[in-house]
Amino acid sequence: MHYFHNGTILTMDEQQPIVEALVIHDDRIKELGRWEDMRKLVRPEDKVTDLQGRTLMPAFIEGHAHFVRTGKTAAMLDLSKTQSWEEVVAKVADRVSQTAEGVWVIGYGWHQEKWKPKKDSKLVSGYPVHDQLTAVSPDNPVYLIHASIHSLMANQQAMNLIPPEQQNKFEQEVIRDEQGMMTGMFEEEAQSLILDQAQIQDPKQRALQIRQAVALVTKQCMKYGISSFHDMACTEEELLVLQEMDKQGQLKIRLNIVLWDPDIDRLLQLCEEYTGADYQSDFLRVKSVKAFADGALGSRGAWLWDAYADEPGHHGQQIISREDLKRLADSCLENKLQLITHAIGDAANTMVLEVYEEALAGRKDLRWRIEHAQNLRPEDV
Repeated sequence: MHYFHNGTILTMDEQQPIVEALVIHDDRIKELGRWEDMRKLVRPEDKVTDLQGRTLMPAFIEGHAHFVRTGKTAAMLDLSKTQSWEEVVAKVADRVSQTAEGVWVIGYGWHQEKWKPKKDSKLVSGYPVHDQLTAVSPDNPVYLIHASIHSLMANQQAMNLIPPEQQNKFEQEVIRDEQGMMTGMFEEEAQSLILDQAQIQDPKQRALQIRQAVALVTKQCMKYGISSFHDMACTEEELLVLQEMDKQGQLKIRLNIVLWDPDIDRLLQLCEEYTGADYQSDFLRVKSVKAFADGALGSRGAWLWDAYADEPGHHGQQIISREDLKRLADSCLENKLQLITHAIGDAANTMVLEVYEEALAGRKDLRWRIEHAQNLRPEDV
């Protein structure tokens, strides 16, 4: 038994919002009440914590984030507070000066809509081009992940690593200038053209990298009082490492895993393969899968009925077809899984709502979700 007393203990229970003491047994709250009553039950082998007037409350639940990715970004160059492309380039130049030749430089968090506009800035589709970035990193491949994680900027050294046979892949998601040259911006699935080149090839090293990322994000969660985490778009490789860590008692954050794979056929297989008893424990739960209907507004990837005001003729990107989403919905129904679909644009939301309505046919017990749902037509509300 572990007793806590002498503090303000918040229960989140309207009938009993504040108590003097609580006792925990086998990782569960066993009793709440008055310390005067509980202290009589304390045995020599029990642990007693004097809160010394501090507040004790339930921990937070992170409802939508990316567990391993958050850990990985903690080790990246932080660009979240930059106010111009020039400042981004300067930060990269500083990191390059501390990095061995040929080693990847990776940054995260920039967002062009947060920058102070400059009249002489060279932009294509609202984004900067790679020229300045390439100039300060002649011997290092570089990629910088957009704050939305739906696009990235790469320098010329990174683009040179794209295999020739893939140069014209994902054409709609590779930003080019008027001469047809790559500007360095890669959106949505086209990001894989760069990310695949930076991928660690040795599976054991990748697993180690995931473990290191878990350690970093766990530390962040503990710092901010987060004890549970809805891990959106967890890959199979990440799950296998998390499962191993769970069996070894190394997970400290309770994870609700939402499985994802860019290959719809593989995702359908995952619906059947990763929902067994071996994947349910106190710290690891797998009962949901993720789909992406479109991209993000910041990268002009949200799929809209009307064209973007600052990019005539562009409606964003439809990432999953209606047919594939219906296949996934049917599989989730068959396997009693929660389907969670990313949809930001109003056109994306219309499609998802229609597929959900058809598949569920009035059922509400599976608690299917639309993540974000930022823009909807009045008739869809």
